[in-house]
Amino acid sequence: MNVVPALVIAGLGAACATLLVVLWRQRFATPHVGFREVFEAMQEAALVVAPDGTVLEANAAAVRLLGEDDLDRVRGEALLRLAPQLETARRAAQRSREPRHLGGDYEGFSASISHITGAKARRSASVIVVHDERSVRVRERGLLSAAHTDPLTRAANRAGFATALEDALGRRDGSATGVVYVDLDDFKPVNDEHGHAIGDAVLKQVVERLRHGMRDGDLVGRMGGDEFALLLREVTPAGLAAVTKRVREAIAAPMTFDDLTVRIGASVGVSSAPRDGTTVDALLAAADERMYREKRGKPGRDGAAPHAADTVQDAEPRAADAAP
Repeated sequence: MNVVPALVIAGLGAACATLLVVLWRQRFATPHVGFREVFEAMQEAALVVAPDGTVLEANAAAVRLLGEDDLDRVRGEALLRLAPQLETARRAAQRSREPRHLGGDYEGFSASISHITGAKARRSASVIVVHDERSVRVRERGLLSAAHTDPLTRAANRAGFATALEDALGRRDGSATGVVYVDLDDFKPVNDEHGHAIGDAVLKQVVERLRHGMRDGDLVGRMGGDEFALLLREVTPAGLAAVTKRVREAIAAPMTFDDLTVRIGASVGVSSAPRDGTTVDALLAAADERMYREKRGKPGRDGAAPHAADTVQDAEPRAADAAP
């Protein structure tokens, strides 16, 4: 009996289905990967069930899902005993001869059930593919988190920071949302002289120091290279000023790695909504420009230094300050 059509109906993609058809037809003629290997490689639990409800085949994922530890404890058993709800749904699908989807109310699972008929309609069976919606959601959250996280420092990356800032702006209820943009001073010489391992350790230490004292809901992001940003929700001008002062002092403090002591500094620029705009791009651009203005005004660099208060004094007030 060829079970491939049911697996296709149950949700496998066309390319994978084609591979399964080839493997099934050649299962006795090729020394290469066969249908059983592909069946076992499926992440979803898959079962083939006879018309009388007897389990004919199950992959390892299905064995685990059914709470057993051996295929022999599943094969030949009644599905009604192993999973009554699945058997009820299978019988309905068998009567209708139509594919059926059992929704996510099945204790965090969903199932695709298809009835198939073998060659010359002499044999038939049902193929059930069970999707663990809980593990899918966990994987999706993990992928989303990875896509928004800097792998070195575990801070938010630029995309993650922008997403969080956009969310904060969307939730703003008249209070100010602040951005503190930080560019490290004298980091390149440290990296060049002591190597990338020390450079990476410095970047990790910077994130730890930036996180210290932050409130729940605030966020540290690595924007790229040696540039970082802080998202401050519901912040006052005084709160922004306190945070920028703390950032400069925290980064300027010596960092020690074994017998090596490293000293760097930071150039800082801030912006706030609604004063400097109400979009992600507007706030990042304003904070970035003020940060570079400060950097250009430092000894050995061209330009005039800004007054730190220029970036915060007109920010909108809110109910509580950022933690100093």
